[in-house]
Amino acid sequence: MKMLERSFKGVDRFDVLRKQLQALGERHVAMGIPYHAFDKMWAAFDKSLKEVLPKDYTKLTQKSCKLIFSHLSDVMRSCYPPESADEGKVDEQEVLQSFWHHVIEEGDTVGHTMYDYLFEHHSKYEVYFSGDFGEQIRMFTEITKLLNKIIVHWHDFDTLKPELVKLAKFHLAMKIPLSGFIEMWSALDLAFNTYFRVRITRRGFGIL
Repeated sequence: MKMLERSFKGVDRFDVLRKQLQALGERHVAMGIPYHAFDKMWAAFDKSLKEVLPKDYTKLTQKSCKLIFSHLSDVMRSCYPPESADEGKVDEQEVLQSFWHHVIEEGDTVGHTMYDYLFEHHSKYEVYFSGDFGEQIRMFTEITKLLNKIIVHWHDFDTLKPELVKLAKFHLAMKIPLSGFIEMWSALDLAFNTYFRVRITRRGFGIL
């Protein structure tokens, strides 16, 4: 914490602190602290500031703090062997593909749960379905197939644009409001949390 304090106070003379940061980075390496631990440290630091200083910790302040923390961690990370950057790194696409495999396997149950949440909190969407469970599950199956394609083609998203544009035009023709995407996501997120006891973060599914 003392080094953080020095870094924030000496933001205009950061080069002076470089040697101290490098020495601290070497200590982290010697102690076996993982390369990616800095990301978790920032997440914890950021969360703490939000909770302790809710009024003072504005978006601008957060952006400035993150910038300084990034400079600090970059210098310390430079002390690690090059291969450290790949150690313990999570492949988000692989994790999502594995999870989505379970979603597809349990499609009927997850789909039913999602629609229960959607209709309970946003009954206006019931008019878009015939009312029978089979129609709801058919629609949910189409949704899961499309999301699965997005996950598979995570790094080649342009190939899906024609299909997504077609789907968007269908939604426009049905007069489904833009807010429907957010409300559908909320219902899907709640279904995941209820059935699998997990939450998919917006970072993990940000592309959606």
